[in-house]
Amino acid sequence: MSNASLQALVGGRVYDGPPRDPAFPYLSFGPGYGVDEGGDDLDAEDVTIQVDIWCDDQQRRGPCSDLVDLVREIFQRQSLDLDFPFSASAVRVPVKRVMLDPSGYVHGVVQITAFVERL
Repeated sequence: MSNASLQALVGGRVYDGPPRDPAFPYLSFGPGYGVDEGGDDLDAEDVTIQVDIWCDDQQRRGPCSDLVDLVREIFQRQSLDLDFPFSASAVRVPVKRVMLDPSGYVHGVVQITAFVERL
């Protein structure tokens, strides 16, 4: 996930499992799943991954909403470069939301889906 605007806002704070006391704001990878879309001669899935955005802004949603919109903009209808033997198409962002988390932080969610085919 490389983008100059995102880098300016979160630096290198993109985690697959955040540290115990992270600096805010940061992004982390949430759950993901795949739905089989294969057929006789096709090995493919609709894959969904979730990106979680975490902000500590005195429960103000605006800064987190800005980050959610930026992550959506980065992925919506973009191509994804996957290592061979995989190919991705039909990339879209069907879900985005911002909520107050019980922890007191503001939590943004962006779900990204793509059709992934094994070549």
